Amino acid sequence: FPSHDMGISHGDDESINHGLSTANNVLKFYGPEKVHLRIVAYYHGIRTLLKDEKEIAVRVRALQQYGVEFVACGNTMETKKIPASALIPDVEIVSAGIAEVIERAHGGAFYIQP
Repeated sequence: FPSHDMGISHGDDESINHGLSTANNVLKFYGPEKVHLRIVAYYHGIRTLLKDEKEIAVRVRALQQYGVEFVACGNTMETKKIPASALIPDVEIVSAGIAEVIERAHGGAFYIQP
C-alpha cells in the first residue's frame, strides 16, 4: 500500500491543526489499513509532538492509534533544547527531519504538502 510522508515545520495552531487534519483526510480517503502515513515535525513544527501541548497531543495520539507514525527532528530538538522525555510517547527521533523527508521521497514515498 502507498507510503505518504508529510512535514510540519510551522508551529502556529492553524498550521499544526491543518497538518493533522490533512493526515486525517488521507486516512479517511484510503482507509487506515491501506496507507502508511508518516509525519515529520521539524523547526517550529516540533511543537506538534510535545506532551505539554495537551490539545494537540490528543489529536496526535488518536492518529497514532490508526497507525500514523510521528517523527521528530533531532537537530531541532538539540537547537531548541528539547529532551526526548518532552515528546509524546512512541515518537521516533531522526537526526535531520528534512533529510528524512527527502530520502524517503527518493525511495518512492509520496510527499504531501499540507
